[in-house]
Amino acid sequence: MLLGLLSGSHFLHFALGTFTLIQGFLFFAIVGYLIRMSIILLVSRRILQRLGEGNVLLWIPVLDVCMVLYYIILAPAITWGSKNRW
Repeated sequence: MLLGLLSGSHFLHFALGTFTLIQGFLFFAIVGYLIRMSIILLVSRRILQRLGEGNVLLWIPVLDVCMVLYYIILAPAITWGSKNRW
């Protein structure tokens, strides 16, 4: 359930950011993204330091954008893909 909430909030954030950009409010779109990334980086920094993987922190913004591409590719596959049940 938490993973679903994460993907939902991720999609909602980028959908609202895109809508804000279309409306012409570049400043608010950038501020919203920076606030979100600062929260993610603060939380991830503590976790990654505890795991001894502090060098991964620089990749988080890149991977965050890659997740948007992943959701765009995965959504049609889930919606119109095979309905086989196990």
